[in-house]
This record gives sequence, C-alpha cells and structure tokens, in this order.
Amino acid sequence: MPRSLAVGQLRAEHLPIRPSWTCVACSQPWPCDPARRHLATGTGGGTALAVLMARYFEDFCRDRRDAPLHVAFERFLAWTRSTRWSG
Repeated sequence: MPRSLAVGQLRAEHLPIRPSWTCVACSQPWPCDPARRHLATGTGGGTALAVLMARYFEDFCRDRRDAPLHVAFERFLAWTRSTRWSG
C-alpha cells in the first residue's frame, strides 16, 4: 500500500509534520495513538502494517539523522509486532 494512500486514510488531524515528525493535531511524536489505530486498521495490520511503517522509519531516519536508532525503532516498528487492532 502506498504511503500516501495509508496517510490519506488517517483522520486529517492526525498527520505528521515533517521534518519534526510530530502530529499536527496533538503535538505528540508521530505516529501518535490515533494515527497508529488508523494505520493498523487501514492496512489490516500484520505484514502490510510492518512494511508501511518500515518505510516511514526510513523517511524519519533521513529527516532526523540526529535521532537514536533504538528510539526510532520503538516509535515506528516495535509496536507493529504485538498490536492486534480490531478497529
């Protein structure tokens, strides 16, 4: 699923501001909880979600070269492994 399509499925207020990667609506680090829920339900979770978030992880690392990789991993990828979103 293209990133633009997945983001397009988000409610407009929970989108990332780049290059800071904060949520436009709640000023939390993106993906915030509402964005995670929408991304997970929009992709159906599982592998599709993990692949999509890996692409965002790559974009984040390009934008925020100063961010520790373990922090970026937790933020973009770790939550996709154990989360089962039911909608």
